Amino acid sequence: MPKVFYVLIVVAGLTMVVGGFFLWSSVSEDLGDIIPAVKMESPENYEIIETDEGISVENSNIGLKFKVPEGWKAEKQELQLNQWAISIYSSDVKIGDDGMLSDGCGFSAWVEEDEGGANAVRFRINDPEEYSNEINGIYEAIQVDGRSALKMILSREGWGAVVGVKVPIEDRIIIFDTLFRPNTEQRCSQEFNQFLEQVEIE
Repeated sequence: MPKVFYVLIVVAGLTMVVGGFFLWSSVSEDLGDIIPAVKMESPENYEIIETDEGISVENSNIGLKFKVPEGWKAEKQELQLNQWAISIYSSDVKIGDDGMLSDGCGFSAWVEEDEGGANAVRFRINDPEEYSNEINGIYEAIQVDGRSALKMILSREGWGAVVGVKVPIEDRIIIFDTLFRPNTEQRCSQEFNQFLEQVEIE
């Protein structure tokens, strides 16, 4: 998959700070020039397991496990030097001229080590409506495997929506995000919700 597809990961991770600037602006493919380094879990901590029952991903370092939707693929993706995420995508995924998803569904998952960021997520979980004023979208407090999480939705008519979910675990943050385009929003939204329902966090 083209690296630029994974810029939506960065968008969802930074909107708390920049209010969606990168989403609505032209995004440089040279991410290292515009995005500060974030300490993320190393690829060795992720294990992609294939069995007769399907594909699952585990990160025993933080106690994370999730299933990959049937017929989908999962791979480790290096975003920048020493910054890794797991990319999960359907077999019909396509990239448009804008470098973003144009068809099919795709999710990303990764873990950040950031005590300040984890605390910021907790503040927003406690009062999502108040903090929604800082972004061009909305925050919602949800549950992922019984744990408090923050859901962020940034949308623009005719373009689609970026959805990110952050789960604070002590001084780390488990992050899932996705991009819904208008032609796939109903299908991919349902797939994303079902995906989150199967996430396990010890």
